[in-house]
Amino acid sequence: MLRALGVAIRDGHDAGEIVRNGQIGGTGRPEIGTRSSAPEKLVSPSAFFTNGQEKSETYAMTDLVTGEVF
Repeated sequence: MLRALGVAIRDGHDAGEIVRNGQIGGTGRPEIGTRSSAPEKLVSPSAFFTNGQEKSETYAMTDLVTGEVF
């Protein structure tokens, strides 16, 4: 389950929907379908973890590991 969460977060990074490390407080693309040019606030991945160790372990199971390993 943690690997799936990590993959989803990384997909969110690539889509510009979840902030990457160093972007806390950053903004993303405007919401699709709105006329507003004001960017939406990005979600922090910290919202999905209970502590730093869980975050590190999740990314360790996600980054540079193929799906075949699991």
